[in-house]
Amino acid sequence: MSYEDYDYQIKRKSQAGHSLIDLLIALTLIGIVLSVAMVRIGTARDGLRLTNSAHVLSAYLEKARMAAIRCHCSTTIQISSIGSYSITGPLRSATVETITYPLEPTVKFQGLTLPLTITFDWRGRAGTTILLTLADSTTGVGSSTVVVGQAGDISTDTTVTGPVIVPTPQTTVTTTAGIKSMH
Repeated sequence: MSYEDYDYQIKRKSQAGHSLIDLLIALTLIGIVLSVAMVRIGTARDGLRLTNSAHVLSAYLEKARMAAIRCHCSTTIQISSIGSYSITGPLRSATVETITYPLEPTVKFQGLTLPLTITFDWRGRAGTTILLTLADSTTGVGSSTVVVGQAGDISTDTTVTGPVIVPTPQTTVTTTAGIKSMH
């Protein structure tokens, strides 16, 4: 065997492709990574549905509250099933209408005695603190809480125990400070 033949055989071995076992190992690893990723993507999607439902519910509660303040009347939110809620009030125009809004398909109200009615008076107050819990009914991702406070304040995933207190300013400002004399 000459030097050229030996050099040719070494080059040929180094240029050879991967074996079938190498390809099967690579495909197995890719399959494992993809299956873990798909499970996590599904869980994240369910979590987003839950969060979205809580934020949409919070937004419509605030819209009903603002409608009550705007028209100096009362608006009501009726939860009669675990998958939807209805709002009665002047939401789109000056006429009172009832609109039903569904939750996301897998999200349901949890721990409520149905039917539940929330009423905002003409000042936008609910009268009592109401805790609405939303949960994913299929995967058990967790729960999200929407709280309607006594003063009508609406919050998501927090606890409200009473009316909001506005802090008083701590600085003293004189009424003539910074005003130029006209003389």
